[in-house]
Amino acid sequence: MGVERVSAVRPVAELLVENSVRYGEKVAFADDRRAVGWAELERRTGRLAAGLGVGRAARVAFCLDDGVELVEGLLATVRAGAVGVPLSRRATDAELADLLADCGPAVLVTDRHNLPRITRLTAGQPVRLLVTGEGPVPDGVTAWEALATRPSSAPPDELGLDEPAWLLYTSGTSGTGRAAISSQRSALWSSAACYLPRLGLSAADRVLWPLPLSHTYAHSLCVLGTLMAGASARITAAREPAALVRLVGAYAPTQ
Repeated sequence: MGVERVSAVRPVAELLVENSVRYGEKVAFADDRRAVGWAELERRTGRLAAGLGVGRAARVAFCLDDGVELVEGLLATVRAGAVGVPLSRRATDAELADLLADCGPAVLVTDRHNLPRITRLTAGQPVRLLVTGEGPVPDGVTAWEALATRPSSAPPDELGLDEPAWLLYTSGTSGTGRAAISSQRSALWSSAACYLPRLGLSAADRVLWPLPLSHTYAHSLCVLGTLMAGASARITAAREPAALVRLVGAYAPTQ
C-alpha cells in the first residue's frame, strides 16, 4: 500500500520533489475551480517560496476559501522557512483582528472577496498583502498567481524537521482560540503513524474533502496525508448533502 515508502517522516520539500518525479502530472489537489498536478505543485510552491520574501520564522497568514491556493500556500511557506498560519474565513472581524494581532504576520494572503475587510483590518500595519484570483490588483497588493508563475531563484528548502512550520488556532470552545505550533516532524507524524497504516492511504487513493482546511484535522489528513501518500485530493466548498452525493458519484472517492 505504499506505507513503507513514506513511513519515515521527511521534509515537505523532499516529499514534493519525490512526488513530482514519481507521479508527474497526476492530480495532486483539485477544488471546485482548478486542479494542480504533482510536478506543477512542486514548481509552483518553489516559486512561491522564493517570491514570498520572508525570512526564517516569519508568519505567513492565509484567509482564503478552501481550495488549491491554500494548500499551495501552506506548503510553500515551509519551503520558504517561514511559519504558515491558516485562519478561518468564517471568523468575524473582531475574531480575525484578534488572531492577526496574536500571530503578527509579515505576509497575509487572501481572496478578492475578503480583500476589502483584510485591507481595513491591517491598515497601518507592516504586512504585505497578496490576493488570489483573476482581475486587476489594487495598489500595494501583489497577485498570488504572479508569484506562482514568475521565474525565480531556487527556494531555500532549509527548514529543519523540528523547527516551527505551522501555527494552527484551536477552536476556542473554552474562550479565545489559542495558537498551537507544530513542526514538520510533529505534523507529518500523524499521517505516518496513523492515516497511512490505519486507513491504508496510498498513491492509488482519491480523497474527497468537504471540511474546512483551516482545521488541524484537514491539515494533517487532507493536506499532509495526501502529500505523504502521493494520493489525489478533491477539495470542495459544497456542504449540502445533495451536492456531495453528486460529487461522490462523479469523483468516485476511495477515502
